Amino acid sequence: MIPSLADFLHRTFGIDRERAARRLNRASLVLAGVIMTLVSTLVVAFDSFFPGQGFVSTLEVGQVSTRDIFAPISRTYVSGVLTNQRRDEARTAIQPIYNQADLNVAREQSNLTARILEFIDNVRRDPYATLEQRTADLQKITALQLNPETTVPAIAQMSDEAWLLIRGEVLSLLERVMRDSIREADTARILERLPNQVSLRFSSSEVAIIVDVVDDLIRPNQRIDLDATEAARTAAAAAVNEQTVSFQRGQLVVTAGTMLRPADIEALGQLGLIQSADRRLPDI
Repeated sequence: MIPSLADFLHRTFGIDRERAARRLNRASLVLAGVIMTLVSTLVVAFDSFFPGQGFVSTLEVGQVSTRDIFAPISRTYVSGVLTNQRRDEARTAIQPIYNQADLNVAREQSNLTARILEFIDNVRRDPYATLEQRTADLQKITALQLNPETTVPAIAQMSDEAWLLIRGEVLSLLERVMRDSIREADTARILERLPNQVSLRFSSSEVAIIVDVVDDLIRPNQRIDLDATEAARTAAAAAVNEQTVSFQRGQLVVTAGTMLRPADIEALGQLGLIQSADRRLPDI
């Protein structure tokens, strides 16, 4: 083909045949080199040129893999994702550490109860107050949220003998309950059990009055020791060893239909299958 082109150039432009042949040979070599370079680049960067073929490099957490993905190489690595997960689990497993029960809380609540009961005594002893006035005065006790339809009227008009018994049971019940350790999380359970701790000599209506007064006076006396709890959780996390992951070449990494988790994306990245979009053009 080159001799024919050399003859054509000689007849048409008067160029020497040998010179034309030499130049055509050089041009063909250059063209072949360019074509080989382009083809090689296309083969090496096939995944980047054709996203449909290199779909793995574009996968993200939360996406679903449309096909099985196998390890192209053998690799062992320390998984930051799994290590952090195990350490978080170790931290969560440590329950809050509480301080010793604060006896001052029980003392403060007992003093408050004594002042409230003394106020009720004064309201009940007022010889000039009507039932409506006594009821209104009892509803002014801000430390309690007494039932205005049952407890307040009953306290306002019950006999002195009945009130003395209820008064004594309120003090006794509060002392018994506050003697134990009470945590914030235990408060609801303790309040549910209050009716069962009232003396059996009281009727159901009297039990309701006693509980109505006492349940507003129960306070937690144990607080979480934030420093000790955090120190224990930090120690538990530090005790967890780094998590190592190994894949052998050809091993299944991700199954088709799997929603990808952070550990999956990490594995694909460690195996060289994940590549950020801003790195594809420089690599090509």
